[in-house]
Amino acid sequence: KAGNIAEDDLSGIDAVEAGIFLEPSIAEWIAHRNGWKIRKVHRYCQHPTVAGMGASPDYEIVGLPKGRGTLQIKNVDSLVRRQWEDDKPPMAFQLQVQHEIACGGYSWGALGVLVGGNRPEAFEFDRHDAAIAKIEAAVAEFWRTIRDGEEPHPDFARDLETIQQLYSVANLGKVVDLTADERF
Repeated sequence: KAGNIAEDDLSGIDAVEAGIFLEPSIAEWIAHRNGWKIRKVHRYCQHPTVAGMGASPDYEIVGLPKGRGTLQIKNVDSLVRRQWEDDKPPMAFQLQVQHEIACGGYSWGALGVLVGGNRPEAFEFDRHDAAIAKIEAAVAEFWRTIRDGEEPHPDFARDLETIQQLYSVANLGKVVDLTADERF
């Protein structure tokens, strides 16, 4: 996000392409099963007060008494679905829905999941103001660290590729003298 390395090229990745081609069908099936009217979202929703916080909802659910809702679509392997604790979507999915609720001004949201290619499921979530407040604070803090040039503490096993990209080039003639540094 600081612009120090190139963004990943996601073209040609099967999971990304599957999402592009399957998402509309999954969304229509989920909407049909739940009696929802949906429309594709073609805009980026910026949070009204938190700079740098935004979302790209997949769909909106419209025409219900409880107001507009966001619909996030996922395609999940049945073996992965079996591992969900308490038969609930992973917290990352739930927080993604709350994030979209906050950025899009929605009153509620849903996660539509196609399990194993043949079983649609929908999980509805009310707006959760406490979770949204934590997301807002975390996003604001993240962008503050970017502005202030604070690098995160690396997890060398997880971050090896990123570290290699950041420090793969030596600058000819640039030498750093560490002899006075007691750590070395």
